Amino acid sequence: GLLVCTAMEQPAAADHLIATLPEDEVVEVLASHLVEAAEADPDSEDTPTIRQRAAAALEQASVRAASLGAPSEASRYLVRAAELVDGELRRGDLELRAGGLAVRAGARGTARGLLEAADARFTAASDVERLLRTASLMAQLERSGGSYAIALERLGAALALAGDGEGIEPATLADVHAQLGATHALIGDAAAAVPHLERSLQIAEDEDLEETFVRVLISRGIVAQRLGRLRESELLLGAARDRAERFGLTGDVVRYPAMPLFHSNAVLAGLAPALCSGATLALARRFSAS
Repeated sequence: GLLVCTAMEQPAAADHLIATLPEDEVVEVLASHLVEAAEADPDSEDTPTIRQRAAAALEQASVRAASLGAPSEASRYLVRAAELVDGELRRGDLELRAGGLAVRAGARGTARGLLEAADARFTAASDVERLLRTASLMAQLERSGGSYAIALERLGAALALAGDGEGIEPATLADVHAQLGATHALIGDAAAAVPHLERSLQIAEDEDLEETFVRVLISRGIVAQRLGRLRESELLLGAARDRAERFGLTGDVVRYPAMPLFHSNAVLAGLAPALCSGATLALARRFSAS
């Protein structure tokens, strides 16, 4: 009760509580009470502010849960936050983030529903930037289920919407090209993979996108391996490892390999970088190709 009164009557104190409370559960309880307060008097002039504070508390809880390696719980917090905010794009952004966390958690059905909901909002708003971000996550989801053709179709359609890329954030464009290149590489189509990987590398170099740079170097290493150029593959993967270590990119990251460890992608893109950088590798209990 004290927390709720503080949140309603002393906004600055509420912001401090939301930012510093040590346990996700406490933040969620605060958010739940705020929602109850808003629903008890929906016509109050304070209700919109209370709802926004509840959403902020849930977002904070999501960030903390994700940092502790609990993407499923983090996703759930964002779903609740999306129900509280105003504006279709704002809701879509939260659904997109929640969907990405669900992908990390391996909750494919939940992820699909959230990403499709976000995609519908962004399509209605003709927001190409957000549609590209959604397509990237949808492609990861499709790849995790072995649907490489669908992943390529989604990415290709999104890239067509971007046209010459004008008005698109470089990081978003680099990510889509990286996803296309990686997907082609995984199905053994090196000729199709290389142009996209090269485009992504160029953007990453120009814009100093270190995480993208490392990820694409790994994909290039996989392409070289598939072409039988083992020395080149070794150099590319070594460069990715050295760059990751140099910039401290993945030491605090929880990595999730979608493929089983008998698959080269899981070893080269998941296990090896995690071993080199000290990152955490989260493994599913079982693998199914269905």
